[in-house]
Amino acid sequence: MARLTIICMVLLTAAFSGTQNLFAQENTARSERVDRARSRGKEITMRAFGTLSSNLMQAVSRGGVSNALEFCSLNAASLTKSAANTNLIEVRRVSHKARNPGNKANAAELAVLKQFRSGLASGKAPTPVIQTGADGSATYFAPIALNNPLCLNCHGQPGSEIKKENLAVIKRLYPKDEATGFKLGELRGMWRIDFKPSALADEDDSN
Repeated sequence: MARLTIICMVLLTAAFSGTQNLFAQENTARSERVDRARSRGKEITMRAFGTLSSNLMQAVSRGGVSNALEFCSLNAASLTKSAANTNLIEVRRVSHKARNPGNKANAAELAVLKQFRSGLASGKAPTPVIQTGADGSATYFAPIALNNPLCLNCHGQPGSEIKKENLAVIKRLYPKDEATGFKLGELRGMWRIDFKPSALADEDDSN
């Protein structure tokens, strides 16, 4: 009987140790996945922001704010998606006050946006949020704050910061627009980057 008890204890100890090792390995893998998602997410958002900003400035220089609005309505979505450089990663911008209905945040995204807004309201710069999936996927969320006064030409106060003629263009292009009335420093929305499992498998993105 004593011998049987010892054997059972040994087996239980081995099983417990194996479970602990498995959990440790899973936690390590998840931590590495989060680090890669954070690093690549930052890189992709910087690339997307740079592409959008440079193209919008060129549109403004060619034909003013109204031309930039036209350009944005036709090209912003494709330019944003192109920042991924791979079909293993999806790049989007979403907002609690969307201009394009396709960028309207869902319930889960609204929860993250609320977190970012709370951080800004308390005077703290919100940091990116990374969520992981059981399948090895990950989603990177990063805040988009309205920090450039030029943005108020399209997202500020109608009638004062947004000129009447530009407001007319906004209403024509975006009949369901919600993206006006912002102030400098407020949260405009956020980047959402979805990584498929294989996109985070190693240090180089796969195509």
